[in-house]
Amino acid sequence: MLKLQGRIAVVTRASKGIGAGIARELAAPGAAILVNDENDRTGAESVVDAIVADGCSGGCRESRRCRSAL
Repeated sequence: MLKLQGRIAVVTRASKGIGAGIARELAAPGAAILVNDENDRTGAESVVDAIVADGCSGGCRESRRCRSAL
């Protein structure tokens, strides 16, 4: 498994499906995740909640809460 502590991943269209899966897989080894889905904010927030519940150590946010990160 990759070690991603200290890395930041921006995952777009991450409210469901492949995007959500990629966000969860990148968070598992410790990457900080910025989740985005312009068309489904509620879904993106649900993915963030799931990643945090799984114990994401790198941090996880939905993009509208992190405009300064971009």
